[in-house]
Amino acid sequence: MNTDDKGLAYLDIADGLARISSNKALYSLLLDKFLADQNWMKLCDSREKDDLGEAANAAHAIKGACANLSMKSLCGAAAELEASLKAGMKDDGLFEAMRASREETIAAVNAYKAQ
Repeated sequence: MNTDDKGLAYLDIADGLARISSNKALYSLLLDKFLADQNWMKLCDSREKDDLGEAANAAHAIKGACANLSMKSLCGAAAELEASLKAGMKDDGLFEAMRASREETIAAVNAYKAQ
């Protein structure tokens, strides 16, 4: 597990566990659900089709899941992209920032689960 400041930005395990009464089994289950979630694909597909409203909905769903699991960087990136999409802007920079944060977050989740 990466416990440096960078790792905590992607997955703050202590905060995530505190949100669910330190239930490690439940936290692990919720992380599995996050990894299996299809909202990233919905976001990508909707964005590709220029359906910015549906893309904003997918970003909102990702933001909520990340907030609940204490995935701070990805939550922030999803919030920024959601706001941009709701404003009718298809910002490639924000999308790429979210993609990069998602990759780092998934790596942090996998590292935690490998313990």
